[in-house]
Amino acid sequence: MKYCAKCGQAIPEGAKFCSYCGEVTESAKASQQGTTYYQSPAPVETSKTYTREEEQKHLDSLSNRLKWERIAWKVSGIILLVCSIVLLSVSTIFGIVGIAGLATAADNPQVNVEDYNFDDYGYHFEEYGGSDDYYYNEFDSSADVGVAVAGGMGAFLWGIYLGMGLAFLPIAIVNLVMAKKVGKYRNKIYTDCTDAVKHATSVGSIVLGALFNEYALIAIIINFILTKKNKEVFDRIQANQSAYNNTQA
Repeated sequence: MKYCAKCGQAIPEGAKFCSYCGEVTESAKASQQGTTYYQSPAPVETSKTYTREEEQKHLDSLSNRLKWERIAWKVSGIILLVCSIVLLSVSTIFGIVGIAGLATAADNPQVNVEDYNFDDYGYHFEEYGGSDDYYYNEFDSSADVGVAVAGGMGAFLWGIYLGMGLAFLPIAIVNLVMAKKVGKYRNKIYTDCTDAVKHATSVGSIVLGALFNEYALIAIIINFILTKKNKEVFDRIQANQSAYNNTQA
């Protein structure tokens, strides 16, 4: 196993550059007769000359900012997903309580106390069979009303928690998807930073952060400003990476 002379990371046999820092291996350097990783056959003309160390520094900085953005997306996504699962579970419990209570209320007409009259002794009188004969039965009105109230509250809370759980779920999915995308851009930043730069300078990224994750939005805005500020060097890096990759094709 070979190791990178710059960062010390392990390099697989036959690799032409370090997948971690982008350093060209000694064998690749020999085969290219001195061509370095960022050296382009047709260098991009810029108002300033950037050394390889400066380009590496900007890539490292971009990678670090993407790391914090990814953490913000991922942590928020996991928290929202857990909250969604909990809320949907609680809504299921309240739904069961509500169904049971309302079913009991439907089977027991005494629950609807407005349809009945009470005397001073707590007896309930009801016309029997449409005749003038009456019968009475003693019952615990507070317990019956309690069942109805419990059923109604259960049904109400079921709707509330179900709605909240379903609302959190798509937001959690968006956060986790963005975390995966940002991680993908970061993983290949030292071989092709095009997607990372596009993401960092995209207004759409700011809109997504504003809508779904204010913590990620902070990292996105910082990344947007700094990447835009150093657009010239990133243009050069992209051109050099593209030229280098073409020589390896």
